[in-house]
Amino acid sequence: PKEECQHAAICIEGTSRALVQSNTLENNSGIGIQVQDSACPTLERNTISAPNLPAIRFAGKSSGTIRNNTLTSKGKHALVVSGDASPSIEKTSGKKRPAIPLSDQA
Repeated sequence: PKEECQHAAICIEGTSRALVQSNTLENNSGIGIQVQDSACPTLERNTISAPNLPAIRFAGKSSGTIRNNTLTSKGKHALVVSGDASPSIEKTSGKKRPAIPLSDQA
């Protein structure tokens, strides 16, 4: 796997259209869910905590839907969207301010 995926509890890459729902990922040493390349998953009803890194990170040209998730991170942000990534974010709560940074062309 790519470098970023080696540090994630769940990694979705390539052109995957995975459905990731109703999971609890607690105290991950890395990113909870990493989405990259041109992947387009649906992330729904997950509870994710990451001590130092984002709970969810979308990168590359990824897209998809983040819906009804609870994200916690003691790091800089709970959800990171970077590069040309363009997810739809719906009814998601983050316990970190700012919870959702958007950078580059996101």
